[in-house]
Parts: sequence; structure tokens; C-alpha cells
Amino acid sequence: MGLLHFLLAALPLAVSAGPILARADNTTVDCAPNSSSGLKAECWAALGMDKYITEWMAANGTKANCDQLGFAQCFLQFNGYTGLTCNLITSDTCSPFQTNSPEKYYSNQQFYALWNIYTIYQFFNQYSQALSNGASLAGQTIDAIVAKVAPPVESPTSQTGLMKVLGSTLDIVSMFTGFVPGDSGIMVGFIRAGLGAAFGLSQKLGQTLGVTQTADDRFIQLGDIGSKLAGLVSDYQDNLLATVQEIQGNHTVFLAACQEGGFSQRVTTALTIQASELYRKLQLFVLSSALKANGIVSSRSTGVKVLDFAKTTDEISCEAFSEGGNCNQWWYDESGGNTYALHNPNDWENTHIDLTFAIYDNGWATLDEIFKVEDCAGKDPTFDASTLGFSCLASHSYCEWNYSSTPNEARGNGQFTNCENDGHWGYLCGSFQSGILVPESYLGPLLTTDGWTCKKLSSKSVSMAGNSSDTQWQFHPPYQQPDQPSPEREGFQRKIQGSCHCGKVRFWLSREKPLAAKYCHCKDCRVIHGAPFQWAAIFHKSDIEFENGARGLKFYNSSSKETEHHLPCKVSCAHCGSLIMDEGRNMALMFPTLLKLDGGSLRRNFEIQCHIFYPQRVVNIPDGKPKWTGLDGKSELMEEKKKEDEEE
Repeated sequence: MGLLHFLLAALPLAVSAGPILARADNTTVDCAPNSSSGLKAECWAALGMDKYITEWMAANGTKANCDQLGFAQCFLQFNGYTGLTCNLITSDTCSPFQTNSPEKYYSNQQFYALWNIYTIYQFFNQYSQALSNGASLAGQTIDAIVAKVAPPVESPTSQTGLMKVLGSTLDIVSMFTGFVPGDSGIMVGFIRAGLGAAFGLSQKLGQTLGVTQTADDRFIQLGDIGSKLAGLVSDYQDNLLATVQEIQGNHTVFLAACQEGGFSQRVTTALTIQASELYRKLQLFVLSSALKANGIVSSRSTGVKVLDFAKTTDEISCEAFSEGGNCNQWWYDESGGNTYALHNPNDWENTHIDLTFAIYDNGWATLDEIFKVEDCAGKDPTFDASTLGFSCLASHSYCEWNYSSTPNEARGNGQFTNCENDGHWGYLCGSFQSGILVPESYLGPLLTTDGWTCKKLSSKSVSMAGNSSDTQWQFHPPYQQPDQPSPEREGFQRKIQGSCHCGKVRFWLSREKPLAAKYCHCKDCRVIHGAPFQWAAIFHKSDIEFENGARGLKFYNSSSKETEHHLPCKVSCAHCGSLIMDEGRNMALMFPTLLKLDGGSLRRNFEIQCHIFYPQRVVNIPDGKPKWTGLDGKSELMEEKKKEDEEE
């Protein structure tokens, strides 16, 4: 009955011409399903498919129940193809239409409408398969990127942002769309242009690809993306299904996708696309996010050509460019005439040479994508529906060097033209010296005069505790001295005072309540403290101010068992030995027994929330607080029971 309805309704819309049709340029095109020259993109326009489908919907849309079924399914069912489901991305629900039996079709227009429905299904189905095929290897690559850059453990990124970036794979896969061997075809740009038009017409499509499955945005740690990529891809494929259903269900969007004729030919998607290609933009996004989490920026020496500059000084080494376009840590942009280098405001002695080579050698990104981020620094990735392209996948910070001719000018002028000075910019190299400390990323004129720069401070310029060879940590919280202002210390207010037993070490806290407080029962803490457990209160390092900076402090790394400032480490008074805090990579664990907690409200602020490493305890504390087998939130909760009960 459905087929009869179609035949009656479609009679006025039938194409009366034979299979050879005239084109606007007075040439002819064979649009028969069994054409010896194959299926052609130009047949969409030659057959007037936009007009045909628009008029078919006007005449038959209500009878075919298109409002409920959507265009593709109602067209299929009305034409008698009730067993096909072409608005999914699962395999084997929409088979190709026969091209060697043209008598099965009422008109060439009917055939090309059916064929475009099938090829859209085929494209997105194979796109989904390609995503699944590449997810495992891509996850391993992302793990390698994060391990190399080594951002802080707590480095979250938005899951919605990741879903949007996964949408960049549509751009990549459309470029790898090819043709069945032996069949003729046109540029894959027709498919890209058609999809771009569909996305531009329906804003819903771009929004659909980027949404998460919950109302509230979720966050995922950078270090977890690799292991969780398969799950993220699965969520994205759910969004992809909604995209397919919008294209196949809305005949106006369907026409936009097909208007260039890209889906009118025999097309296939290369399922063998390497994961490094398909997920390449995701790799770039993760790499940039890791750099950002580590505080690493792209620094630009404007108008400096590193090869020429290296000939004027022995302070840097650069003899030739590598295949990736870099010379050690330096990358030269031929088009702009500028030299770039990675720069960490908190790690001036790091050249980042290994990281720079790893980025190119492993195919994580091209170096121009990492260094030339001037237009995207601080921005979110943006999807351009009309081109299927993404911009600003790399959005870590960019700083332009502000070079001065003399050390005195450099100390008085800003370090950068567009960024704040680093915390120790302008430090003299040593007592009775005029040269200033500069980072490895510096490529300015001071390097050409002996004695005007140094890469390390003189041993006489700073009184250090411990035996670490890295001096830079002492210029940052919590050791940055009170008379050294910085953005990290802006607005610091002394609210709680603390001191060691002898009083030689004094410090202040800028907040009256820690971020968290807990008892640690691990063996290391018990042995080092000579106590049944350690009471620790967690603060940001910028919440702490030592009166004399690092002077008078002693450091101990429990892993190496050496007295060195190597994080994480124990910090104590060098005179009386009072343990003051545990310094981690991002936080500090203060010991509240050293604080002047005047008043009951202050003391209550330091009450613990939980116990950690409780199985290692030597004393039971039945206080009703949560008791974790290891770190809180990352191990199992224990029942509160006596130790002797466990031993039984």
C-alpha cells in the first residue's frame, strides 16, 4: 500500500527525460543507476534533486508520516523499503541499493534520493567504526604525551571541551573519504562542503556533537584521558547518532548535506586511518593543556633569527635546524622572522630540548602548532560549522620578550611586552656583580656581552639550606620573602602565626581554615615524627609566608633519604629540628601543633575530616571519622574496629 501511495503521489514529480540529461553548460551527464561511467556527483544538480525532494515532501510528507519517522525513514517506507533503518550508525541496518537493475526504480531521481540516504548512513557508520578502531592506540599516545610533559597530578580539563575536540575527527575523516577502486569520482571536498553546509544550516548539529551526557559539565584529569578515551569515544558516538538522525530526519538539512553531490557517488571511508591522524587534533589539545597546567608558555623573540644570533655569542648553541625546524630548544618561523622557545616561569634552568624534539619526533604536533599560539592563547577551542574545522586547539599562554640593551635597563623594564614579570626577573647574578639572571629561553642582546647575564645564581648571592642545585624554588611561595612582591602574594594577610620550638623559624598563614585536615598513620610519618600518627593541615603554598624565606630551614626527602630540597620533602628548623611541614609539588601540609590557635573557633577549624593509611596505625582512634586504607578518596574505606579484631 505504501508503494502505491508513492506511485500515485510521485507521478507529477517524475523525470520524463531518459537517462541522458542536459546540463547548464550544454554537456550531457548519464544519471542512470547502471551508467557505464558510474554514479556521479553532478547528477544531484542535473536531476534537480533539491526541487524533487522538496516537492515530494509537500505532496507526501503527511501521508508518509514524516513528522514522526523523519525524512529518510518515511521516504524509505513510502517507497516500499520497510526493512531498512538508515538513521543509525550500527552495521547492517541499511544495505546499498542495486545499481544494475534500473527497472526497479520509478525514476533516476528516486534512485539518487535512496542512494544519498544510504551513503550518508555508510559514511557515518564507517566513521564511527574508525573512531573505535583507533581509540586504543590514541589513548596510549595521549598517555605518553602527559607523561613527558608531566603536569601536576591535579590537572583537570572539561569533558565538554574534550567532546568538542573529538568533533575534530569529523574534519579528519572527511579528508580520508575515498572512492571504491575502479569507480570514478570527484574531489572529497564535495562531501566536506555538503556537511559544512548542513552544519551551518542547523546549529543543532554543532551543539549535538559537543554535549556531554549530563546537565552539569564534568571534569577529567589530564592523566586519565588516555585510559578513559574509549569511554569518551563511546559517549561521543552517542552524540554522533543524534547528529545522523538530525541529518537524515530533517529534509532541509539533508538537502544541504547532499547539495554538492558528494554523497551521490560511491564513497567509502578509509577504516585504516592511523590513530595518529584521526586523533591528531585531540593530541594537540591534550599537549597544549598539559603545557598550560605546567605553567609552560611559548616565548617569542621577535625579529631574532637564532642561527644568525648564535654566531654573535658563545652563550647559546645553534648550528643547524632539524627536520622539525628547531635548533635545540629554538624554533624559527621563517614566515614571521621570529624565534620561539618553551619557557617555564618557575623553572628557568629547563631548556625543554627533550620535550621539543619529542613533540615532533613522535608526531604529537608540528612545532608551529605549539609555538605560534599568539591568536589563541587563553581561548577555548572553536568549531567552524561551515568548514568542519576547529581553531584554537592549542591555547597555552604566549609571551613576547621585551629585550633591553643593558642589565640596568632590563631590571627597570618589563621582562615581556604582554606578560607579567617572572618572580625572580631582575635578580643580580651575585654580590658585587652587575649581570642579571636569565632563563634558558632568553635570546636577547645581553648575551653578547660577557658578564651581563648568568643562567645560575652565584653561591654567594643566596644563603641556601639543603643541598639542592636548583635555586629557583626559594623565590616562590612559601619561601618567597615578605619584601618580594608577586601576583601570587598579592593581598596576603597574616592571620595565624606559627614558629618552631626555638623560635628561629617564624611563619604566617593567610587563611584561618585549612583546605582539609587529616591524621596520617603511615609508617614513614610515624618514624620521622616519632609519634603514633601525623596531624596535617593542607594549605596552598601561597597561603604561607616564612619570615626569612628558606634561611634556617632543613629539608629531607624520605624517598632518597637525602637532605635535599627535592619534592615532596619534609621541612624542619635547621637549629632545633622541629618538623614544620611537608612540602608537596602543589600543596603544603602544615603541622598545626606549631600554630598559635587562640580561641575555640580557630582550633575547631583544624579538626580532621578523616584518617589515612589507617591499617598501618599503632593506636585505635574510634572518633567516627572516615578511615581510609590509603589516600582519602583513592582507596577503600574501612569499618571502625579495633586493631586486635583485625589481627584475629
